[in-house]
Amino acid sequence: MPFQPLLRRTALNRGTESRVLVVLAHGVKRKEMAQCEAAVRAGFPEVDILAPVYPSGLFSNASPTELARHFSERIEMAYEDHLRETGQPYERILLLGHGAGGLILRKAYLDAAGIGPDGVPRVDFHPMAWVQSLDRLILLASLNRGIITSRSENSALPAYLLKRLGLALLPILNLLGFAYFVSELRQGSRFVSNLRIRWVRASQSELIQLAPAIQLLGACDTAVRARDNLDVIVDAKFKFLRLIETDHASILDFREPAEGLGDYRWRKLKYAMTEPIESLQSDDIAEDDISIVNQVDPKTERVVFIMHGIRDIGYWPNLIADEVEEIARGVGRTVKTITASYGYFNLVKFLLFVDRQKNVRWFMDQYTQAIARYPNAEIDYIGHSNGTYLLGSALQRYTSVKVSRVALAGSVLRTNYPWDQKIGQGRVEAIRSDTASADFIVGIFPGLYETLGISDLGSAGHNGFTDNAPRRSSFNRYFKGGHMAAIDRGNHRSLATFIMKGENLDPDPGLLVDEQNNLVVLLSKFNFLVWLALLIIVIALGFVAVALLSPALISSPWVAWILYGLAVLVVMGTV
Repeated sequence: MPFQPLLRRTALNRGTESRVLVVLAHGVKRKEMAQCEAAVRAGFPEVDILAPVYPSGLFSNASPTELARHFSERIEMAYEDHLRETGQPYERILLLGHGAGGLILRKAYLDAAGIGPDGVPRVDFHPMAWVQSLDRLILLASLNRGIITSRSENSALPAYLLKRLGLALLPILNLLGFAYFVSELRQGSRFVSNLRIRWVRASQSELIQLAPAIQLLGACDTAVRARDNLDVIVDAKFKFLRLIETDHASILDFREPAEGLGDYRWRKLKYAMTEPIESLQSDDIAEDDISIVNQVDPKTERVVFIMHGIRDIGYWPNLIADEVEEIARGVGRTVKTITASYGYFNLVKFLLFVDRQKNVRWFMDQYTQAIARYPNAEIDYIGHSNGTYLLGSALQRYTSVKVSRVALAGSVLRTNYPWDQKIGQGRVEAIRSDTASADFIVGIFPGLYETLGISDLGSAGHNGFTDNAPRRSSFNRYFKGGHMAAIDRGNHRSLATFIMKGENLDPDPGLLVDEQNNLVVLLSKFNFLVWLALLIIVIALGFVAVALLSPALISSPWVAWILYGLAVLVVMGTV
């Protein structure tokens, strides 16, 4: 098979003077950008235009990360060619990205500038030459928060349901080897979250002056909402232009004759491309008459996430939040607690990697929004059960995640989770893990996954972590009881004190015991036998049910087995 480059049509569309380079990146649908290229060429005949195309449809497996790298290198080639041919660098470079293209160009810029995951320049990387000529990034309805999963205000119900169906089918397409491109554009994905976090941290760094970014957004856009721009809002140079009677696709329709809308959109784009940043008038970013800018609070010093676990409606996090806020007032610190819930999460879903990762993406979106809203705050974390998995998986899979103090209870992470490594990398300051004396849930269910080595789940909430950091900061005793024991009301003050002060305050007397329940310890060591016993019981009950149902109600035993299987799934879904 002949070699197929990731970027195609990379030849420059040269202008008459070639002192300015305009780079265009299309979104998931590439055809709209062709009209933008034609308009730029007609409006600015002197500029050079670089408008590559790349695989971006639903079935595309192109990596947005690799696309960004190829863009940055191709722009560098164009820059060097121009310098060699004319003896002068480009006076200005403008990056224009529509939808997903906006994300790709933002990452291409950060990569070319050598900005690391922590938002500061990498010491081992020399920035590409073209960055010094970059004048601005123009984001045309850029998916700054990724493909949002909730229904926007302007979205029609059929279109929203179709999008939800497509997102629901993504895991199946991924298993079949398709749709990696769209998967990495989802809200909370690694590509989107890491990019947004880097941007926020770079915008707050004294070592970096980000190039100005301008977001043009249609008032009728159903793919992007005003509040999805928090990560770019925090930069002082960010500008926002709202276009009336315009949706996600028509923002590039400069030929629409109705009431002069095509010409109106072109004037808006031309204004964004040519007006000096200092004099460019930005529209207010508001929803429900509340300015989005007012949501950014640089004075908050700490943000504490408190995340619930499986089979939990998430009430107790509010009680711990009260303790955290009371201690913060006592020490004169400004703190924001976040107890947002990802909903009831049953045991069956918890055991499925796809469903667990869905919640991880949800958490990463919450995390990114938090650091955008509170850009100068340290992030702390309290988690129970699946709440411990959210952070553990995020730290492993997202290179930009960083937290200060971490308190875990009933952890479902593997016992060999690399906490010492995370602390050595400066991504975690301190970790405490509370274990229970009779945590049957952790020992049996995620415990089997760890025994077989087939998952990132484990039995740390029962057996403890093996790394030194959590062992130093944790109690050498066990919380008396089962899976919920360590989030007993009597331990709330202790958890909050560790987060706010870094101290291990003893919980209420009587909560701790010296030894674990012998039966639970034994069953956890032979957890595969418990799973086998449960399977035998389910099958045996099936034979009984089929024997009773087939003669009386159902002629075919196969139909009876199918109905029984459906009943089992319903019951399991409520566990």
